[in-house]
Amino acid sequence: MMERDLYPPISRFLQNRGYYVRCEVPPCLGSQRRIDVVGSKPRKGIVAAVEAKIGNYNRVLEQACLRMFVADFVYVSFHSSYAKKIYFEKGSELQRNGIGLISVGERTRELISPIQSKYVNPIRRSNLIAVMKNLEE
Repeated sequence: MMERDLYPPISRFLQNRGYYVRCEVPPCLGSQRRIDVVGSKPRKGIVAAVEAKIGNYNRVLEQACLRMFVADFVYVSFHSSYAKKIYFEKGSELQRNGIGLISVGERTRELISPIQSKYVNPIRRSNLIAVMKNLEE
């Protein structure tokens, strides 16, 4: 399994919650970095960002913390077997940081709900929404 294999179920998860979704979105024009999956509700000005990994919890946590500056809600996501391990071993750390956890397997489930980021920069969030709109053109 590759990281990209997680994107379609994560996308459906966000779409079922009313988000417009795009994958591998740069946080701003010209950026070499990409957010794995981004959902937006443009009329409400709300953005959810998901960083997906096959493993490497420390790397995904680092990426998720950076996403709190551009997204209202931030998740990390893993395949279900690894997600369960993270839930039991690192769940309290994710909750303390306000980061949600999505498990992808036969069913895609939210194991931890994110808390709305108090660090989100409205200009950066608006720029991310604009980048998403440009990707559809």
